[in-house]
Amino acid sequence: LVFLVIARSIRPLKLLFPTCGPLVAVAVVDGAMEGEGPSDWGLFQRTWVIVRHGSNASKVSRYAIPGSSGETSVVVRKPIEGDGTALQYGDFARKTSPSEEALAWYCITHAGVFSHKTVLEVGAGLGFAGLVLCSVADLTSLDITDGDPAIVDVLGQNVEMNKDKLRKVPTVKKLLWEKSSDTAGAQYDIIVAADVVYCEDSHEVLLSTLRRSLLPGGYVLMFASRRNGSLDRFLVKARSVFQHVKQSTTYDERVSQLFRGQKCFPVMARLWSDDASEHLSAQLTQVKAEWEKQKEATLLAEQQAEEDRQERELLLKRRRDDLAQRARLRAELIEAREPTPEPQPEAAPPRLVVTHGEGPSDWGFFHRRWHMDPNGDANTKVIIYQVNSKLGDASLEIRRPDPVPLMHGDGARKLSPAGEVLGWYISKHRKMFARKRVLELGCGLGFCGIVAATTTEAASVCLSDGDPVMVAAAKCNVKVNQNETRSLVDVAQIHWENCDQRPTGQFDVVIGADVMYWDASHEALLLTAFQALVPGGQALLFGPKRCGSLDRFVLAAQTGKWGKVEVSASYSPTVNSLFKGMQCLPIMVRLWKPAKQRMARSAPPGGAKGRALREQRAQSLREDEEKVKLDQQQAHKQRRDQLATRHMSRMMRHRSHDVIPSREGNVPQGLLPALSPSRSCSGDLEIVRADRREGRTLCPLPPGPSRTRRTRRMDSPFLGELGVVGYAADRYDLGSLSQR
Repeated sequence: LVFLVIARSIRPLKLLFPTCGPLVAVAVVDGAMEGEGPSDWGLFQRTWVIVRHGSNASKVSRYAIPGSSGETSVVVRKPIEGDGTALQYGDFARKTSPSEEALAWYCITHAGVFSHKTVLEVGAGLGFAGLVLCSVADLTSLDITDGDPAIVDVLGQNVEMNKDKLRKVPTVKKLLWEKSSDTAGAQYDIIVAADVVYCEDSHEVLLSTLRRSLLPGGYVLMFASRRNGSLDRFLVKARSVFQHVKQSTTYDERVSQLFRGQKCFPVMARLWSDDASEHLSAQLTQVKAEWEKQKEATLLAEQQAEEDRQERELLLKRRRDDLAQRARLRAELIEAREPTPEPQPEAAPPRLVVTHGEGPSDWGFFHRRWHMDPNGDANTKVIIYQVNSKLGDASLEIRRPDPVPLMHGDGARKLSPAGEVLGWYISKHRKMFARKRVLELGCGLGFCGIVAATTTEAASVCLSDGDPVMVAAAKCNVKVNQNETRSLVDVAQIHWENCDQRPTGQFDVVIGADVMYWDASHEALLLTAFQALVPGGQALLFGPKRCGSLDRFVLAAQTGKWGKVEVSASYSPTVNSLFKGMQCLPIMVRLWKPAKQRMARSAPPGGAKGRALREQRAQSLREDEEKVKLDQQQAHKQRRDQLATRHMSRMMRHRSHDVIPSREGNVPQGLLPALSPSRSCSGDLEIVRADRREGRTLCPLPPGPSRTRRTRRMDSPFLGELGVVGYAADRYDLGSLSQR
């Protein structure tokens, strides 16, 4: 109200014009917001300011009239908070719809149609279209109406703010379509409306009001969007009241261009009759009678539903009271039979509730059990996967740590579809990795690399990742599963972009899952895999077609140095059946590095110079062969040492820890052989016994027939306690404890 008083006292309304100083400064001090630009639906240009007064807030907009000299404008106030926002028929009346802007634009472009006419606007809302009509046309009179009292008050304020600029000051009235007493009979030449047909329950009363208010020869000009067919159903009913009903979508070229293809396209409908007749009055009476009958039936149905609801609530209340009475009687009976126990101190709540479960993995390739770690962090999830292979079943324990910020997103903590498929593929194609050195890029938790080290006979497996958090998680998982792995396993941090961390010619196979989704890393990934492989080695990668990233990766590989690139989506019927119709189907990409080829050279010349060149080439070939042979021997030696250490630790866990005296010191009772890797064993199995009386090592016994890994304990009256251990005799000798 204070804002309206100030705006009314200062003419013109300087608050909306940036050239005015005092009121703009007041708006800024009060924290007002202002701006300029096109209207909500683009047909007008406007400047606006948000004004707050206490708990009330309003948005005041000044619309410029196109085609004028720039001085004609319309000011519209829209309540945002406080008074004027609690409306009777919904919040739609406080907005300027596309149909209202289209009606205002039609009034500007066809101002001569309304000259010297009496006009009625129904459902005016904020009154924007009526104010524009009063500013461009010479009207006899204009009545702006609405059925919501709050909107009628806002209409009066908007008319008061614009009355000095209007050619004809309109009259604001409250009009309820259901009450025939609100209209004074037929007195209008033209009735305009925008977006008044969305409520289908009011179609009959709206038609009755329109027909009752029109003068003979008058017409109704209505703009509305089709809104789920509500306009079409209104026009069907209107044909029973008006003799002519026409609709058009090409009434204005600018509106057609602006709203082309939109659901909110404002359609213009025109309703009129040639003359008033008794037949038309009978039709109106019939429509009114049908509407009243329908309204009465609706009221009866509502009353019956309310009576049924009250009856159900009464039955439920009686049932609740009956159950409560029974519970009280039961409690009194129990209390009378048993003495009241002394109150016990409340037990402390458990520190941790362990959640667990069992079933297939996320993508159905493995069986798993999982639980939250009760001994460590409560947020660490322990997942045990059952992996089946021709070498035997294995249980792999994968620990997934807390959600922490990772370098490349949270996906590294989860086992993706491509990760599960790669692990399953490795377990089913173990010959591909037999006696090979394997490198996994982007290992995450290390599941695929651990599967390769467990289900295949790979010479060595190296897990790598660029995120230090995931490298630590992979090391933890490798340590937990060290008794299940058959190969030498190592974990390294490798950044593909860092040239110093890239391995060079050390691996026969490179594997990876979900490492091709980042386009920026394609070049670095291909270069890292190429440098890590020996000549003739291959890279095995799995990943989905995620937004075309896989296709771009394959294109980059085909244009690179790779000898062969193979892409397959039907490498396994099992995978295709599980991922049928899914976009996350893992695609297999295989890359082969070209084998080292001798360069084509011309024949060396004869004589001493030719012999020197031939000897130099032969020496170079011999050095390369010796280097490859030395690398293979070193990997084989590391493999044997790891197996020996692992078997020793297993035997130590299962044997007794009783101690007897010995020349070398305290020795565990029974057999504790020392292992020394050797290739010179002829196949004999040596058995060493420990004598209780003398405490010394005796001579070896004859070889045993077993070549499998097992541990037994035998008691003999003349040999004391004897421990027998069977090994793969073609790999290991049994030495003395002092040598170990």
